[in-house]
Amino acid sequence: MAVEERVKQGCPFADLTVSSPVLGRDYRECYTWRDSVLDQLGKESRPALIVVSELDWYASPAETKAAWNRPLSALAELGVPIAAIHDTPKPDTDIPVCVSGSQHDWNDCAFTRSSALTTDPLTADPRVTPIDFSSLLCPDTECPAVLDGVLPYRDDSHLTDAAAYLLAERLAAQLPFAGPWHTVFAADFHGPAGSSPPFRDWLIDTGHCYPGCPAPDWGTGEVETMSADPANVQLDGHGALRLTPLRAADGTWTSGRVETRRSDFAAPPGGELRISARLTLPDVTAADGAGYWPAFWALGSGVRDGSAPWPSGGEIDVLEGLDGHPSTWSTLHCGAACHEPAGLTSGEHPCPACTSGEHGYTADIDRSRSPEQIRWSVDGTEVFHLDATAVDPATWDAAVHHGFFAIFDLALGGTFPGSVGGPSAARPGSATVAGRPMTVVSVQISIREQISARDQISTREG
Repeated sequence: MAVEERVKQGCPFADLTVSSPVLGRDYRECYTWRDSVLDQLGKESRPALIVVSELDWYASPAETKAAWNRPLSALAELGVPIAAIHDTPKPDTDIPVCVSGSQHDWNDCAFTRSSALTTDPLTADPRVTPIDFSSLLCPDTECPAVLDGVLPYRDDSHLTDAAAYLLAERLAAQLPFAGPWHTVFAADFHGPAGSSPPFRDWLIDTGHCYPGCPAPDWGTGEVETMSADPANVQLDGHGALRLTPLRAADGTWTSGRVETRRSDFAAPPGGELRISARLTLPDVTAADGAGYWPAFWALGSGVRDGSAPWPSGGEIDVLEGLDGHPSTWSTLHCGAACHEPAGLTSGEHPCPACTSGEHGYTADIDRSRSPEQIRWSVDGTEVFHLDATAVDPATWDAAVHHGFFAIFDLALGGTFPGSVGGPSAARPGSATVAGRPMTVVSVQISIREQISARDQISTREG
């Protein structure tokens, strides 16, 4: 377990102006320290959890709330859960001195709960998980000076080591972050050239729709026929899966689409699901790639079995490419609240490097933070995120809180190419080149379960 503490004496992490009683002037060093901490956290490897806490007596609650906005926004951009520890009740009298002078009646040293507790805007912020021990330290209208034989305070505000030790287990139980990653599915596509992906792991979709054809043309208006022919779906003999679109003499198209057999890949409550793949997009340009629509995405398990039809059953597009554009799209589909058929999307995100070579594309469903979040990244760099607050709770629950199955496909034409690339992209034309595959090198799906205590970074006032 690694714990790293970022602390500066007398320096709140919120953007408050403070004066140093030691220096006798504006505490400029405090402001430099704040910016330095945020800069370092943005450059270092992502922690499992951030814990923040500070005294709440520097400014009014309204001023403190406003001052936390910038640092909390910067911390939230790291995409990890944030826990905020409520300031402890303050006796405002030296408890050990009082107790030592009142050996026969420690109740004389008790203090009232209403005077000891103040509003803490930090722990009321929806971006954090609040941790509050007030009910333990002040179980009634009065806060005892001695609690179950333990002296809680070592002075007029700070807890003793004994109190901190006894509270540690309760703190660990409330921390909101997830534990170490566990791979629950992995594929690297090793096998003889021309063979199919392993039947035990993959379904090869065929035709124009799922059995029963609930949504003709896969519900998107694409024009190809999905095929299990090795010419369209095959291992390349070098550890990769190739999905290749081909045009017949009569102008019709075939291509490839595969799905994981498993549909139970879910983010556990308080944990996280990561769906990731390394792949190379088709080598086409706007001049010869009209209608090309490569995609890596995940559908809710209910879409497959019919219990939760699309779009309310949830669709997370990890990656969509289009027409050889130097761009990618990241999208959540969830029904009316997601403004279908467009979905809640990043829009066209410039990615010139994505048009050549192998790259990693990832979507994280993060239920370890508040609000919950979906994040999309390319080669480890976040390109888009959505908080659960983007839609109503029922819609988010129906779209996200269940199992998913992963899909790779290379479609031709359809409503999405048509809406972005214009009519010529809605149906591939005579200039559209055939035989340019999407090549999938590896797939990894991992989860992190919620645990009670792990790597932490703490930023607090000392």
